[in-house]
Amino acid sequence: MLAPRYGRWQAEPVTTPPTREHGRRPGHVHEGGPSNRGGGVAKVKAVVLLAVAVLLGVALLRVDHGPGKSNQASAATTQTTTTSSTTTTAPPVAPSTAVKVLVANGGTVNGAATFFTNKLAKAGWGTLTPTTTTTAAAASAVYYASGQQGAATAIASSLGLKPSVVQPLSSTVPVPAATAASVVLVVGPDLAPQVTAGTS
Repeated sequence: MLAPRYGRWQAEPVTTPPTREHGRRPGHVHEGGPSNRGGGVAKVKAVVLLAVAVLLGVALLRVDHGPGKSNQASAATTQTTTTSSTTTTAPPVAPSTAVKVLVANGGTVNGAATFFTNKLAKAGWGTLTPTTTTTAAAASAVYYASGQQGAATAIASSLGLKPSVVQPLSSTVPVPAATAASVVLVVGPDLAPQVTAGTS
């Protein structure tokens, strides 16, 4: 630009104002730009992941508590079943001639079977012809047929034998014709002292 100076024209420097983008300052990022939108997405993802973790935790707790209750109920049922299935011993019954007792000598004392056959007959029991076991007996035992447990228990008690010697009668009992008897008494060494001396 020319301007008069002391009668002469002289060029003056022209100052150009700095240019700037309309509505924006250098280095300024508008709100809602890409960086802010990225942060918002990250927050949403974090919230979703947290909610999923909470739901999974609740589901696992329900699964853990379910089997526990089931196991407790199963244990209670097992205990009740075990208690109700306990075998009870039939109480002793009074002597009766209807109960046929077969006495077998399983020891080495002669006449032991005859001695106890007579003793039981005097007590009121029915008796069969005494016999001898097919194999030696280590201890005395009382075997009973079906429905005769009470009679067997009473006979064992009268002879001073423990309840544990009373057992069901089976085909393995080493006594001939045992199935014809209601009760079978096998005389072992523990009953030998009761045999009266001189008994044939």
